[in-house]
Amino acid sequence: LSLIMLSDASAAGLYLREYGQPSQATAGSGANVLAEDASTAFQNPAGVFNLKGDSEWMVTGMVIHSSTKFSQDENNTVTGGNGGDAGGTLAGGALFHARKLDEKWGLTFSLNSVAGSALDYDDDFVGRYTGDQTELLTVSLLSNVAYKINDELSVAAGPVLLYGQLELEQAIPNSLPANQPPYPVAANDGRAKIDDGDDYDIGFSASALWQATDDWRFSLSYLNENELKFDGDLKLTLPSGITRDNIGADVTIKFPQTLAVGALYEANSKLSLTARLAWEDWSELESVPLSTNAGGTAIPLNWDDIWSIGLGFRYKTKDRWTYYGGAAYDTDPTSSEDRISILPADRQIRLASGFTYNIDDKRTIGVALSYIDLGESSTNKTTSGGQFSGDYSTNEIFIPVSYTHLRAHETKANL
Repeated sequence: LSLIMLSDASAAGLYLREYGQPSQATAGSGANVLAEDASTAFQNPAGVFNLKGDSEWMVTGMVIHSSTKFSQDENNTVTGGNGGDAGGTLAGGALFHARKLDEKWGLTFSLNSVAGSALDYDDDFVGRYTGDQTELLTVSLLSNVAYKINDELSVAAGPVLLYGQLELEQAIPNSLPANQPPYPVAANDGRAKIDDGDDYDIGFSASALWQATDDWRFSLSYLNENELKFDGDLKLTLPSGITRDNIGADVTIKFPQTLAVGALYEANSKLSLTARLAWEDWSELESVPLSTNAGGTAIPLNWDDIWSIGLGFRYKTKDRWTYYGGAAYDTDPTSSEDRISILPADRQIRLASGFTYNIDDKRTIGVALSYIDLGESSTNKTTSGGQFSGDYSTNEIFIPVSYTHLRAHETKANL
């Protein structure tokens, strides 16, 4: 199983929403409330009692293509180019399992990536003093115990193990004063590179699913904050050409708490409407601290909390087909004065659609298509090498293929 490492962030912060699951085709609007397949093991473990089978598995595979192109404007004073296309094409996937132990208890398990970013600009990129290469990979292992309070309400809670790896590279300008000619050029830069940074943290998640009426269902999902301190090696090459290698370095990134509520309305026997409202506490990410034995510093970010809203639908035909569609909007977490090249986050618009096909009572396959507009990410940031100014003329992610395979065992008890 190839775990996801996304080119550029796929949520307004760093959190991902696409795992190849059927609810991806609703732009995430049905993620926490549909509870119709094994992916509920991650999205809302309390939904395990809504599944048709006693035990269900899902394996997903994805191909992700991103395009991230910067265009400098007349306010830019850093010598260099636009950086080319920092995006790329990568593969990913996830594993989900949900099991009913008896009429009251259930157990869920998921293995996927909750956050990621990968950007690689050309060497002479004008934004190199805020970073020109980054690779952030996370793997999340989540296991929940679910309890059915009554026929209408179920809850779940359990630990989350988050593991991450980080590589980060940034240029260091020469000693010329910022915004003063002659401006520094890439050939005279120093380099700071962090390799092989990794860490893990243990948090928890909780969720609830409430079947309020025959037509209305509501969900609540919570994920607490995790903090990863990436312990790696810093290689420092000063503009003078002096290199200092194998310096111990820690980069700390907070992955904030999130809260999401969902609603589902059964319009009729075929059509269901879904909605999702989520809050992500990204204001906790005021800066990214960097520490070494010789001292420390911090990369200022000054992010704001993110709000996300999504609407979608699910349509079941009389035969084996189910169709999905949806759209979502995420707010901008930062300003142009604080935006940096390795985290060019902006408001986001998602459009998605897809289908599933029931081969038989035990197997289902599906395809989801997602397009994410990541916004212009306008930047006007003062750096030690000059004014980094412009916007991202192209900033998007396209997920052309998402393949889902579901294995569900027949129900053996009257649940």
